[in-house]
Amino acid sequence: MSRTKKSLRNIIYKLSNVILTLVLMFGVRTLFINTLGVRYLGLNGVFRNIFQFLSLAELGIGSAISFRLYEPLSSQNERRISALMTFFKKAYNVISLLILGMSLALLPFINAIIRDPVEGVNIYVVFFIYVAQTLSTYLFFAYKLTLLKADQREYIISKYGNYIVIGTSLTEMFILYFFESFIGYLLVLVLSNILKNYLVSRQVDKDYAYIDDYDETIDKEELKEMFKDFFAAFLYRINSVVLNATDNLVLTYFVGLDTVGYYSNYVLITSNLKNFLRPVLNSVKASLGNFIAQKSKEESYEIFKMTNLLTFILYGGASIGLFILSNRFITVWIGEEYLLSQMFVLLIALEFYFRGIQLFLAQIRNAMGLFQQLKYRPVLSILINLILSIVLVQYFNIEGVILATIAASVLTNMIIDPIIIHSYGFSKATWAYYIKNVYYVGLMTITGYLSYVLTQGFNETFMGMLLSFVVTTGVIMVLFTVGLVWLSEFRDLQKRVRQLLKK
Repeated sequence: MSRTKKSLRNIIYKLSNVILTLVLMFGVRTLFINTLGVRYLGLNGVFRNIFQFLSLAELGIGSAISFRLYEPLSSQNERRISALMTFFKKAYNVISLLILGMSLALLPFINAIIRDPVEGVNIYVVFFIYVAQTLSTYLFFAYKLTLLKADQREYIISKYGNYIVIGTSLTEMFILYFFESFIGYLLVLVLSNILKNYLVSRQVDKDYAYIDDYDETIDKEELKEMFKDFFAAFLYRINSVVLNATDNLVLTYFVGLDTVGYYSNYVLITSNLKNFLRPVLNSVKASLGNFIAQKSKEESYEIFKMTNLLTFILYGGASIGLFILSNRFITVWIGEEYLLSQMFVLLIALEFYFRGIQLFLAQIRNAMGLFQQLKYRPVLSILINLILSIVLVQYFNIEGVILATIAASVLTNMIIDPIIIHSYGFSKATWAYYIKNVYYVGLMTITGYLSYVLTQGFNETFMGMLLSFVVTTGVIMVLFTVGLVWLSEFRDLQKRVRQLLKK
């Protein structure tokens, strides 16, 4: 099957999974709020973020192994694939032990992190359920998912994911409605994760049976290079986790669990929107990884420019939609008592956009294997984010935390990562990239402002939200087309889309 067909199949299956998850997740969340309340919602968000930190033990091994799988998958080198997967399996077993050790070391400090009382729940029991959830990601065959992703067959994961999400969501609703049990809700997540990994593993064993046929090992010299890549990828992963997880932890300590609960509703919206857009970039990443292994830098650079434009269109348009529609949606969904300020919505929309660009840059960097170049950049991003979050939350509340995350992203990822990619990946100057992306942000700002002005007269009802969506979508389509039609990559993108539609 060609790269294009694999990419299309990945996108279609993943989008079906995202839409199904979206509908069921909002059903589960509505029932969760009505039965358990906003404080449990905040507690759930805090524990998720704590275990995002513990998952740092993964060291970025998945990204580094995925990069090394592109070439042998392309050339059908079974011995090489077998050696990499054997090493990967052993690495994940070690990682599981590290996570367990770090979890036990963290246990005495849980009460210091979560200072607000939560009636009817033992936070230590919740803690160990999350330990089990995190370990189930690295045990029970999860390493095999990386092989499917590198081979552009992520649609298999999405196919099984569709079955699992239906069963999981219905079971969660049953437990919440009849038993109002937070513990039962969490246990379902653990069991569903194990079941999904098992089902995917069976498919991998069937389609790649040869990975157990060879007794190949990786030589010491390559292992040294791989560990250098792991360390560099680990630093990038720290940065990603800190940007994702710090907000809730800082808010919990300085503001309280209730605010985290309100915030988590907006995070649910942005997370599902990311899940809706990410299949496109994930498919492009695997395609570009295989493309780079076979084509010239110039051809790869043209694909890079086109994908950069596609990222702007997707995340720029979605960010404008978030700004215009988030509070309307929250009001219609669960009521205006769960609203946060319009300034907060503006900041979270901007953060969403910069996260999208950051994801694109990370995907390209990983596809090129650029792990070690400027590997200490993430440390700077972490320091900026932590310091600004702690300072600004005390002056601007939740808006200060989001502003700190944006500042850390712009001052580091958005400036430094393009230099790495252009210098080491394409051997080109970076100034043209910066100019074009400043232009993109300007176009997004004008489009967002016009959309905001035109939708101010609509009320906070379902019909008002629907009208706002239609008007905003129309403004985005018109202004983005007018503002981008002169770009060569826009014409290339149109051509590529037409080809895909024909196929």
